[in-house]
Amino acid sequence: MDGSQGQSHLTPPPTIISKKRKHGKEAIQPLEKPTKVVTFIVNVTPSTELKKPITKCEMKSASFEFRHGKDPWDMLLTQMLSRIDQILSPKKIGIEGYEVTFHIPHILPKPGLPLVSEEHYRTLSTQIDKIASQNPTVNIIVLQEPATTVMKEVLTNSSTWDEEELDAGGSNTS
Repeated sequence: MDGSQGQSHLTPPPTIISKKRKHGKEAIQPLEKPTKVVTFIVNVTPSTELKKPITKCEMKSASFEFRHGKDPWDMLLTQMLSRIDQILSPKKIGIEGYEVTFHIPHILPKPGLPLVSEEHYRTLSTQIDKIASQNPTVNIIVLQEPATTVMKEVLTNSSTWDEEELDAGGSNTS
């Protein structure tokens, strides 16, 4: 009896253990690389504020969440432009009229790096991958370019120029 009890008692445990191992492997596979949800804080400074001393400039902020790794550059750009539109309400919206940089607290110090192209987005993604947290925060600084820059472009395309404008352009005829 001792021998038969020992055999029947020894047989079931390996089948139970092997079932647990299968479930354990299946449960680990989906959790291998969780998606990071990045909080972007967009700080926008209108061109009118840039004329003031730095200590008196007032930034306006908005934030949004972004799933890193799943959403492409176009989605991030759309979210940024949406927040800029929400804050400034410009007549025309496009990344060309803004100086955009990003920095990550404790990872990438201020003033940060530019964020205006897909190449810059890849740099941002690399920096986010280095962060251990699943919910990192990235600060985006947006400075609206002054309207005088647009006016200078119009003046250079104009057929009437002042002497000062010609001298400023680098042509010295004296």
